Amino acid sequence: MAIKPESNQIDLKGLDIENKYLFSKFELERNKWLNWFKGEPEHSLSDQIYRMLWDDAVFRLSNEMRRIKIQFQDKATGINGDLAHLIDRGYVNLQATSIRSLIDARTDVISLPRIIKDLEKNVGLITRENYVCYDGKKFDPKENDDDLNEVIVDYRHKAFDKLCNATEVERKRSDLINPDIFSKLLEELSNCKDIKIFANKFIAHKADSTSLGGLEDEQRGITLDRIHEYHKIILRVSNFIYGALMGEGELGGIPTPQYNIFEDLDKPWINRKNLEGLGEFWHSHVEKLNQTPPFEP
Repeated sequence: MAIKPESNQIDLKGLDIENKYLFSKFELERNKWLNWFKGEPEHSLSDQIYRMLWDDAVFRLSNEMRRIKIQFQDKATGINGDLAHLIDRGYVNLQATSIRSLIDARTDVISLPRIIKDLEKNVGLITRENYVCYDGKKFDPKENDDDLNEVIVDYRHKAFDKLCNATEVERKRSDLINPDIFSKLLEELSNCKDIKIFANKFIAHKADSTSLGGLEDEQRGITLDRIHEYHKIILRVSNFIYGALMGEGELGGIPTPQYNIFEDLDKPWINRKNLEGLGEFWHSHVEKLNQTPPFEP
């Protein structure tokens, strides 16, 4: 979509849009939603989701290595207990805080509830006309200049039919999305509430005994199976928003590594001859901390 630099307004020339004022507002909001999904690294929804899924997959790989070690009792291999415990706690903390961030309902963070509520607030902008014709396609499938565009427009109309509970004979440019969709999306995300409570009570903060008294078992800990279910919920909601509501396709799942992810897994972290130096490092670090001077008011 071209922007006129002198006026900072969207150039609507050639678009099959009747309500151009409404479309101008829609396009600005749509660009904002796309930026929330695919914008600044570290903050965008897609980046949050990909890192969450990647960390989970790498942890499960290390967990499978431990299972193989136990199954075959190979004395030539071993995993240090303290390092294994650190990896486990780090995984739990990362997953719990990642999921909590994605389902955070505040209005000053980039999260799924925020974009759902923003879509709901601007539902009047997401007309069938804007949904179908935002990138230059003709509203009537048969008026498009080639077979591919005709197929694309026909698909968009059918997708919007599902969003607004309309039939083909009822199609109007002013059709709107059924607002119940947004409450259903939030309801789906609410199935992740236990891990949010866990993260708040045990990771982000250390709750006192009074606050912990009313917690259910599911809110006092998490399992690999439950984390897997939370991931599926987040992917379903994200793909629906990005794909069905915004017409951008699916986000995808775990990124494909551009290198050999199994490289060096068959090697020890350190040679036996270097363990003595490692011991010196450990004792030096402990001594530095133990020599911390007392506080003097």
